[in-house]
Amino acid sequence: MVQLAQEVIEEKFPGRIQVEVISFGSPKEKGLRRLFSLEVKGFVLAEEESGKILRFKHLKDIWKHFRDPEKEKEYLEREFRKFLSKT
Repeated sequence: MVQLAQEVIEEKFPGRIQVEVISFGSPKEKGLRRLFSLEVKGFVLAEEESGKILRFKHLKDIWKHFRDPEKEKEYLEREFRKFLSKT
């Protein structure tokens, strides 16, 4: 999932989106888990400024495309475009 997201970003949104993988061990990361309402693994788009999350969107439907890389890339590109259009 992360690798496909990186590919979409490099191809379609160079310099506009950054991928950060979070494991929920530290207090900061536990706070993000609560903020994003994640119980298990997830994919979240977030706009951050000066260390504060301004807005976010949990891409819950990513799992529908998990076994089809092309559909997953299309889904990610569509969601990235929507998210960026609201900045």
